[in-house]
Amino acid sequence: MFFFTAAGITLGYVTYDLMHFYLHYGSPEAGSYLYYMKRYHNQHHFTHHETGFGISSNFWDKIFGTEIFLRKLSRALKW
Repeated sequence: MFFFTAAGITLGYVTYDLMHFYLHYGSPEAGSYLYYMKRYHNQHHFTHHETGFGISSNFWDKIFGTEIFLRKLSRALKW
């Protein structure tokens, strides 16, 4: 049982870390979910340091009241 728990925790962390890396260095297509999450994550790092902790989803930010509300842009950002 310990092996499965350790494997699950490791897989979860690796998935989280890969998503975090992509949000920093990837170039998602404008309008996609990953584009939204990249904008969301950048706001967390550079503007709203005390909110927006979700890396792959803002689900928990909604529950804990730490959600960032992104303004609508007139045109897409180029990553």
